[in-house]
Formats: sequence, C-alpha cells, structure tokens
Amino acid sequence: MGWSAAGGLPAYRDGVTVVVELAAQFDERTWAEQTPCADWRAADLAGHLRCVADDYHEYLDDAPASRLARLLATGAHPDSLTRKLARQNAAELAALPERPAAEHIAAFARSARAYARRLAPVWDMLHHRYRDVPVTVGGMAGAACAEWHLHAWDLAKAF
Repeated sequence: MGWSAAGGLPAYRDGVTVVVELAAQFDERTWAEQTPCADWRAADLAGHLRCVADDYHEYLDDAPASRLARLLATGAHPDSLTRKLARQNAAELAALPERPAAEHIAAFARSARAYARRLAPVWDMLHHRYRDVPVTVGGMAGAACAEWHLHAWDLAKAF
C-alpha cells in the first residue's frame, strides 16, 4: 500500500497523542531529567518539539521554495545539514519565551494537530528536493511522524 494520507495521518496523530500523554505525567523533577538526546533535559525537548512543529508550518507555507528547501537544494552532505539544522534549532530555542515545559507541549500539540489538518489535500505536492530526489508533503509528514514518535520515546526514557 505504501505511505498514504489514509495510513500516515493516524500514525502522525498517534505520535502527537503519545507525546502529550507522556508529558501530562511529568512534574518539575521529571522535566529536569536527562533524555537520550545527550544535550537535552526533558524540558528542552518540550521546547524543541514546539519549535519543530512551528517550522513544519513555515516549510509548508513556502513549499517548494522554503528556507529548508533552499538549504536542501545545495545538496550538502547530511552531516553539514544536521549541523546547520541544529544551529537553527538552538537559535529558535534561545528565542522561546521562558514558559513551563507543559506550556511548550500544549503549544506543540496545537501546532502539530493544525499541521495535520492541512496535509491531506496537498499530500502529493512537491515539498522540496534533496540531491535531485523529490520529497512530497506526504513524505515530509512521514518525517514529522517519525520525529514525534522518536521524541515520545525520549520522553518515556526520561520518565
């Protein structure tokens, strides 16, 4: 069957739900715990999730000419891309307002769910290219889905 909106969107939503359900169990002590991401406590991960969910909206708004698309169009080595995206994320995290981690999770959930509602009508639209490989909006939704599930695991390990 392959990756489709019919199968992909429920998996995407499940990732958001698991993040929210895990985060609801956290307290001040738990938010301070280290995650498997070496440089991040659970509270840092909450901010990261908020930033990334918002970034996905920006990338979709500007597809196929978003800042992400322009970066990927360079064909840079994956290690270089990882470093550039990490610097972008660090700058976004530094600009976040000082709020409790639970508020960042709530903002993440609103943003991620709003993003999911946008996807079905444009699932097959070109999102960007990387090394001459076209990536559709649905493909990018798959990347987001994987990110939500991965970070749900990170939160579970910190708990």
